[in-house]
Amino acid sequence: GPVQPGCPLVATGHLKHLAEPKSEAELIGYVTRGTTVTVVSRIPGWYQVTHGGQTGWVGGKYTAGTGTC
Repeated sequence: GPVQPGCPLVATGHLKHLAEPKSEAELIGYVTRGTTVTVVSRIPGWYQVTHGGQTGWVGGKYTAGTGTC
């Protein structure tokens, strides 16, 4: 199932880190494949994560949970 807030999320692809949970949102940066980030919150299809000191949104398609969190 979906990764819960406070739990680790692994990028299984090269993800855009966006200011809002929509594909046309402002680009903050990228979360490269294999990077683990922590989920802040989630909505269907999107995770809010903190990466590089900035909080933004990534699409859930190319992500995976890790561990038993």
